[in-house]
Amino acid sequence: MNTNQTTDIDTLITEEFLLQTDNLTTTVKTNVQYSRTGELIISIITYSIIIILSIIGNVIVVTAICRVQRLRHPTNFILMSLAIADLLVTTTVMIPGFIYEIKHEWIFGRVFCNVWVANDITFCTASILHLVAVSFDRYVAIENPLKYKQKMTKHMIFIIIGFIWLISVLLSYGPVLLGVYSQSKTIGNLSDSKECGMRPNRIYSIISSSTSFYIPLIIILFLYGRIFITARKHSKELQKLENIVKRLHSNEKFVFENAKWNKNIKAIRTLGIVVGVFVVCWLPFFVMYLLLAYCDYQCVNSSVERYITWIGYANSFCNPVIYAFSN
Repeated sequence: MNTNQTTDIDTLITEEFLLQTDNLTTTVKTNVQYSRTGELIISIITYSIIIILSIIGNVIVVTAICRVQRLRHPTNFILMSLAIADLLVTTTVMIPGFIYEIKHEWIFGRVFCNVWVANDITFCTASILHLVAVSFDRYVAIENPLKYKQKMTKHMIFIIIGFIWLISVLLSYGPVLLGVYSQSKTIGNLSDSKECGMRPNRIYSIISSSTSFYIPLIIILFLYGRIFITARKHSKELQKLENIVKRLHSNEKFVFENAKWNKNIKAIRTLGIVVGVFVVCWLPFFVMYLLLAYCDYQCVNSSVERYITWIGYANSFCNPVIYAFSN
């Protein structure tokens, strides 16, 4: 075999190898493109369902409490304010975030990026703090039912609601718009104007996560624990009383008290479901939130970060759904 033939064979082998490599590269790129397209379709469907259900559910709650006379009692004013907070999460946070996910770039300008971040903190914090208020309301109703109406007046409820919104606004708009919360002074906290996200410094991460989640979670669990203990104690007392009444024939007063207690038990169960869903939705986010601040935002994949964030947002449609099924 001469040198020319050897060279031709080597050339053919090289060309064949390069062709196979190009085909393999094209196949990999195509598979990755299909994977990203499939992921985008799933995300669009999931996020759309969350947004639509959240809007419908919370609008129904607000409308029902405003229009139905018998629903206008102090406890339901807390639920209405909660529904408003969840509705604002949906309209001012989820919808811009949804568009951001589809476009893969921030199209609303750098200033509105900060407003979006501030809205996120404000309304999500308000939603969580309202659950503390609902837990406290149920705690007072179960622990001291005779003085409940004296303590939880309409005036007191409005003070609690006002305090919730004040804390939520102070925690967000001041630090975010002044730029003291972030790792840099860049508007939107990111150098690229087509990106928008929250990259808080460690001090703000600790303060905001404690105020928005960890302290409220501890309070909710404590109150619900006290409610559960008191409920079990009252149930045992009612059972003893029921046995006595059965021996002495029925009594209308006992029947009334028993029905009233059953109503409280139903409210406790509903609160338990709400608290459970709240923990499932928000705990992963706030664990990730602190983790990201201490690993310079390199330890969590962007897709994972996005999905965990939307699981937290999903809490805004879970609340009205739970209350609708329980009432």
